[in-house]
Amino acid sequence: MEQLADNVQTDDPVEDIAKKTMVMTEKYQDQLIANWVESHNALLSLYDFTKSVFAKAVFIHYVINSIVMCTLAYILSHCEIDNIFIGNVFYFSVKCTQQYLQCSSAHQITLEFEDLRDMIFSTNWFAARITIQKSIIIIMSKSIIPVEFVSGYFVTLSLDSFKRSKIIKNVDQEFQFLDVTNLEVTKNDA
Repeated sequence: MEQLADNVQTDDPVEDIAKKTMVMTEKYQDQLIANWVESHNALLSLYDFTKSVFAKAVFIHYVINSIVMCTLAYILSHCEIDNIFIGNVFYFSVKCTQQYLQCSSAHQITLEFEDLRDMIFSTNWFAARITIQKSIIIIMSKSIIPVEFVSGYFVTLSLDSFKRSKIIKNVDQEFQFLDVTNLEVTKNDA
């Protein structure tokens, strides 16, 4: 009985619950941070894998699409308005949409990773415990490198590259080249 009385007198139920809650909260925080680090590393691994697998295929698609668009632009500029013209205009718009969607998707992924990086750096991570700080620093160090999809190691896929109209400039340059070539052929025939 004396032991039971001592336990009742020395154990404060509110203090005991607070300690248990604090321990559970710290364990929960540690688990959340560990999951966050694992998820971030998995995302970066997926990005690297996707880039390595699809870089060549996307580059080939990008180049062929650009050549087709250039050829279509040339054909459209020298074609009479009829059913073939309308079909070519539709096909040209489909090719432009394909190129836009490819650039837009890559740009959206880049923006999401930038937002994630900004959110990480804007948190009060320095006020957390040391173990949590170390985990967040791992994520911060890996998020410094920008995530960009590069096609063929020199064509960056983004809306900026589409807006700057590298594709359209290529179409225009090819069109001018084909037009000059056509003029030279016409002069030689005359």
